[in-house]
Amino acid sequence: MFEVFKSAVGRWKRRESRRKSPPMWTERLLRWSLPAGTLRESVVGDLREELLLGGLRSRMAYRREALSISFRYWGARLRKSLARGARGGRPQRGRGGSMNRLLLDLRHALRALGKRPGFSLVAIALLALGLGATTAIFSVVDKALLRPLPVQQPDQLIKVYTTCRRGFLRCSSSYPDFLDYRDRTRSIADMSGYSWLPASVGEEGRQAALATVMAATGNYFELLGLRPAYGRLLQPRDHEEALTVAVLSYDFWRGRYGGDESVIGRDIRLNGTPFSVVGVAPPGFRGIDLGSDTDIFLPMRSAARLGVGAISQPDIWETRGARWISGLVGRLAPGSSLPEARQELLALSEALRQEDPEARGPRSVTVDDSSGYALPSSAREDLSSFVLLLLAVVAMTLLLACASLANLLLARASSRRRETGLRLCLGAGRGRIIRQLLTESLLLSLAGALAGLLVAVALLRALGGYQLPGNIPISDLAIELDWQLFAFAAALALLTGLLFGLIPALQSVRLNPVDAIRGDGRCLEAGASPLLRKALLSLQVGMCLVLMIGAGIFLGTVYRGLGVELGFPSRGLALSRFNLTLLDYQPQQAMDFVGRLQAGVEGLPQVESAAVATRVPLQVGGARGTFVEVPGYTPAPDEELRVEYLFVTPGYFQTLGLPLLEGRSFSNADREGAPQVVIINQSMAKRYWEASPLGRNLILPGGESAEVVGVARSTTWRGLEDQPVNFVYLPLLQSPSFSTSFLTLMARARDGDAQALLPLLRQQFRGLDPQLALSSEQTMQEQMRAVLMPQRMGAFLLSALGSISVLLALVGVYGIVSFIVSQRRRDIGVHLALGASRGRILRMMMSTVLPPVGLGLAAGLAAALALGGSLESFVFRMSPYDPATLAACLAGLALVAALSAWWPARRATRLDPMRVLSAD
Repeated sequence: MFEVFKSAVGRWKRRESRRKSPPMWTERLLRWSLPAGTLRESVVGDLREELLLGGLRSRMAYRREALSISFRYWGARLRKSLARGARGGRPQRGRGGSMNRLLLDLRHALRALGKRPGFSLVAIALLALGLGATTAIFSVVDKALLRPLPVQQPDQLIKVYTTCRRGFLRCSSSYPDFLDYRDRTRSIADMSGYSWLPASVGEEGRQAALATVMAATGNYFELLGLRPAYGRLLQPRDHEEALTVAVLSYDFWRGRYGGDESVIGRDIRLNGTPFSVVGVAPPGFRGIDLGSDTDIFLPMRSAARLGVGAISQPDIWETRGARWISGLVGRLAPGSSLPEARQELLALSEALRQEDPEARGPRSVTVDDSSGYALPSSAREDLSSFVLLLLAVVAMTLLLACASLANLLLARASSRRRETGLRLCLGAGRGRIIRQLLTESLLLSLAGALAGLLVAVALLRALGGYQLPGNIPISDLAIELDWQLFAFAAALALLTGLLFGLIPALQSVRLNPVDAIRGDGRCLEAGASPLLRKALLSLQVGMCLVLMIGAGIFLGTVYRGLGVELGFPSRGLALSRFNLTLLDYQPQQAMDFVGRLQAGVEGLPQVESAAVATRVPLQVGGARGTFVEVPGYTPAPDEELRVEYLFVTPGYFQTLGLPLLEGRSFSNADREGAPQVVIINQSMAKRYWEASPLGRNLILPGGESAEVVGVARSTTWRGLEDQPVNFVYLPLLQSPSFSTSFLTLMARARDGDAQALLPLLRQQFRGLDPQLALSSEQTMQEQMRAVLMPQRMGAFLLSALGSISVLLALVGVYGIVSFIVSQRRRDIGVHLALGASRGRILRMMMSTVLPPVGLGLAAGLAAALALGGSLESFVFRMSPYDPATLAACLAGLALVAALSAWWPARRATRLDPMRVLSAD
């Protein structure tokens, strides 16, 4: 008892000691803010004494009193500095003098900008558009290409892929591949494999939800050096013993369970199988692949119990030719480098090829640096090129805004030449004037950066519905305006302020003070100011033309892409994708569900016809390939008779609108037990048969023979530029096992309004099984727009920025002609008084801007032709050098420039020479 009492007294004494001891950082701040000497030591000592004696009851009270003293002291210093500046006192040297000079510059800059609010608002708006667009696109580039992985030592990670038989460099790997890569290399300290699976998350009393599951080896989190937010992460033992444990992603835990910590230790049902939740992944981590949307992490061997994908096959772990592991990530051994690991893996791949040539075929490996997010292998180059192209476009827009603003500042500096000359005559140094003008420019850029952050947020929201190449929604990148983007915006604002402010500031002091005070117009024409304004105007027009041509090419691509002939009518077709395996449906149960679903949908009065298939054209995923034999056809050496296939229900070709060129469609008689039949597409019929293929046979995998009963028109499957591939259609009724994979319900609307069918289809699904969650719902036209997503995004951005650039060019041409007219009123009056015709005055004014405009058009056209090659991978059925687009943009911009110069020049011809000369 005495020991407990003694411990309690000790804790009370320590607590009282901490309570009466001054906060360390607060005392340091107070010492730093007060001048050294007896005043500082007296103030600090008095505060300590009051804290010890109880005058200040807590450490918080000490903080408040210390900060109050510091603010009062510096407030008095600031008021004294401002008062000395208002009296015209000379700034002192040292730290206080620098502060005084800065405050004086800020006061003069605010006063000068406040006198011309129209100019200030226009300048801030220009900068907000340029800085906001650049910040928004840079945030996308940063997240996609530059941001390092949120793991330990990301520079030591590598990504390993097995090459495909068809020549693709980055494909899936088999489990034996993974074991060999991990165990038979010295340069790799450890390696982990992972793959994605769909799952239905079900719990009692709650509606089921679709989730993306990552099946990973147990060392996945350990290799990445991650720590859990709650509980624990996957461990090697979980994978080796196939334990049914699960780790939730932080976002999924917050979204579905509201951040409830009691979920750890509870069971959740994935595809009907219970898994115990053992932890929550760290915030923001959903995988190392760009756009990864993982909700739940499972041990790889345990994920086989979900019953979906190749991982559920019992012999998948020993079959080297079965490649299903989506990604392999390794950590380099100490002292090893990426080239060493790549060389060692290539040598190992060659050794494995010799050990087992039939299973591996001509396979190699691809090893990539993985310090950043892994890019989609299907669109790796396109993604990098596209985001860098967007960044170049917005950087050009920012440069265009800077050129416009520099021109405005040059004109404003010319109008302030009398003020500048007076200040020079009164003894102001040229450096002092330049510093003052730069302060005004930096204030404008700072205000523009703050407004630009709002523009960036709005632009990111507008782009949230778009996708990057590789089907990566921008909204899934989880872009946030964090401190790094704020730092980027601040640095960009500083650079921009110096860029558009330095040249006008230097030009403003290149004048004769006496001529400036007398108002001699010749001082305006002295120096390089007129030439500089014309050069900036040429730069504006050239960049404007480049943006207009880019917008025209992307708009033409979208227009032609949406009007492409797919081989079937896309309008009026509604699609709903689902997976019955996630609810543990057996093949016969799934076939019964499909039959009742199709019958129910066909019974709707709004539906003309309906069908179910494992895949529809332009759909992401679902591709199935195999090798067949064609009796009577002799393949060339190394030729592979590879086809893609899908399973469909009767009514598929009628619903899709895909005509049969020969033969018949499938019927309800083509079911299990009946002779196997297939329908092939037109390109396959032409390749393997000289005459009609009807009645001929195909040898399917496994040696089964199938009769060709029809030939369908070839259509596009992967993309709008996809070349026809050999396709085989099989009846779903003859292969019930495929009814438990991903299926798509198609329904064609009678009135052509496919969007109105989607809620009706959803009701049909809920009526048959309320626990079934649809993976996607969209129309065929929406699917087409998704295929053109990069082109649509480029058209949207370039059209918006091109419109802004045209407006900037119009304002630039109009402003420079108006300024010249205002500055040469006396010359114009003299010409008119001496009998010059108004047409001559008009030509004289127009001739001042038409040469720089023509030079800008020529430079812009040359730049557009030089940059056209970077657009070739994003255009469809259109050349980036399309003559009609180039001519239309060139003529349109020339017309706009001519009209914007003609209007102020026309006003010059209406001047009254008597009034002008008498005013002078």
